[in-house]
Amino acid sequence: MLDYIKWWVVHNPTLIFESHLKSILMKRLTLLFITFIIIDCQAQKNMEKRVEEMRQQYMGREYEKAYQSAKKILQDDAKNLSALNCLMNTAYELKKPKDAIEASTKVISSIDQGTLFPYLEEHSYYRQLLREAYNLRAWIAYEAGKNLPEALDDVNMALSITSPIDKDPNLNAYVDTKVRILLKLNRPKEAYATAEKALRKDPDIRDLQDIKTSEAYKKYITEVHKSGWGKYTKGTTTETAIEALTRYESFIKFYEKETGQEMPYHQLKWYKKKFSSKEIQEAEKRLGIILPPDYVKFVTTYGNFSILEGYNLLEPKEITRLSDALRKEWEINLDKKCTPKQRENLDNLICFGYGTEDQQDVWYYVFSYKTRNQQTGYMDVLPYNQDDWWDLTKTPALIYSDKRGGFDTYISQLMDSLIQNIIE
Repeated sequence: MLDYIKWWVVHNPTLIFESHLKSILMKRLTLLFITFIIIDCQAQKNMEKRVEEMRQQYMGREYEKAYQSAKKILQDDAKNLSALNCLMNTAYELKKPKDAIEASTKVISSIDQGTLFPYLEEHSYYRQLLREAYNLRAWIAYEAGKNLPEALDDVNMALSITSPIDKDPNLNAYVDTKVRILLKLNRPKEAYATAEKALRKDPDIRDLQDIKTSEAYKKYITEVHKSGWGKYTKGTTTETAIEALTRYESFIKFYEKETGQEMPYHQLKWYKKKFSSKEIQEAEKRLGIILPPDYVKFVTTYGNFSILEGYNLLEPKEITRLSDALRKEWEINLDKKCTPKQRENLDNLICFGYGTEDQQDVWYYVFSYKTRNQQTGYMDVLPYNQDDWWDLTKTPALIYSDKRGGFDTYISQLMDSLIQNIIE
């Protein structure tokens, strides 16, 4: 065998030499590749350190230092979004509106909005940057009193960039920007309607307190209620589901008469068939629960309805536990994702209706059976969101205590929302 190897080496010297060169070359390339990786990692760590230092300067209100840090970072990485965001904010604080607008515009152009997925958490950051950039550009135009129509487009864009998973702490600031621009454009009714919608959700919005206490805003609110709109906008604390739906129907008729505008899409449609007591009892037996009396009274007396091609009640045979719906319709493996206690909580959520809100964000409405009041039989109504279903795995803290049933309350509040949206 040794003699054969010697013979092969003698007769193939070139091949051996070439193989040796290839081996050396591969080793050097590998070493070079590893060196590049190390250098790149060090550069990345160094950049992260610089960005964090810039962020700390901004948080400490050292605006000039943060401004200069952002500019230096952008010299090395022209599309660094953190630096662009810092630059636009520090430039505004340092009264450099041109720089702030330029940085805002670069943020907007650097993010492809068409690639942002509304239910992806990592995209929340990009939506936040876009909202801030559009709003800042609009606010600077408002302060300068120039290009106000374009500024209104900007703030409307900021408010339109939404997602069910986003929690934007600056949302009220964007609304305030819109209100101020509308007032400057001499469009007070739109401004006050925008402010009223926000203040209805949160009366303590700091940015809008001067608007809320102004005589012009108070006069607007008074006129809205005197005009006939006001009596439809909010149901009483004892309003039943049928009273709420009657209020909605009356409002639509009044609206069409006042505006001369037909609203077929918003009409309340009733289905002739009522749910029978036998159907309800069969559903209760199948699920091992007792449905709330306000709901039973409604469906056996009035039946089903629909508004806006949504907001329908499920037929008795379709009523199901949320846990079953999640397994069958959403293919969620609850055995892997939930503890036994969490699965029990989902078992006690009973789907009785479905509808769409906020770009099909809500799919089912459920009775929370664990909140059932033993004396009244009433229970909470909760919305099921296909992306936030995990929140519904929590054990309810309280038993239902309101004198009005949860179903009646839900329908009443739903009508409040639909009517107010049409008015606005």
